[in-house]
Amino acid sequence: MNPARQCFDAMLAGRMGSRPAWMPLVDELAARVATTSYRQLSTDPGLWTSGLLGATELLSADALVAGFDPTIAAEACGAELAWTAARPVIVRPPAEVGSEPLAAPRQAALLETVRRLGTTARTHIGLVAALAGPATLALQLCPDATLDDGLKRVRAAHTAMTEAVLKTRPDLIMFIERLHGTGPEPPRAWQRAFATLRNLAGYYAVPTAMYVEGWTMQQVARLAALQMTVYVLGEGEGDALSA
Repeated sequence: MNPARQCFDAMLAGRMGSRPAWMPLVDELAARVATTSYRQLSTDPGLWTSGLLGATELLSADALVAGFDPTIAAEACGAELAWTAARPVIVRPPAEVGSEPLAAPRQAALLETVRRLGTTARTHIGLVAALAGPATLALQLCPDATLDDGLKRVRAAHTAMTEAVLKTRPDLIMFIERLHGTGPEPPRAWQRAFATLRNLAGYYAVPTAMYVEGWTMQQVARLAALQMTVYVLGEGEGDALSA
């Protein structure tokens, strides 16, 4: 078996390999490799597939991460974006959460990209499909609601997008969560949302991961209650201040 694939599989199995698995987030680099903009890349499965493969190979990664952009799900649910930089930003939440997120161009392009990568990449490296986590999506789409209410409002759309990703059969599904202002203890509604997601992923035999930003040490110690297979720590709450 390919060494990169061995390293990735060891991580999923909870074993310590010869080194940590290397899973870079390369969407913007993928656009440069494909000689296009990220905006164009994320609507074209052909460009997205070739760009991600090229960027991942360039960095000698053990896994390829597709869709690491939480605005994809938000846009699919009706949020308005502004493309003022390489990455879009949400400028207006929807009046109502959209009921057909899978028809949105970038969401559909992501699903097709993961399908294509499943036939070309997973024999030699791991394939990770990323998606906005339920709390992040709730805060994006329902900024004036409580987290509990926001989670209820986005549940149907988020479940639909999650299941669509799972049907593409990635090696790992990664939920992107930003914990700024959520408090030290994982809210019970959030824990219930992840219990549902774990059960759904278990049905498709796909392990789950969480990428976390805005975390504190107290929060990290309690994230184990969400029972993800893999946790990836991004920028912590105090990192930007101390940089």
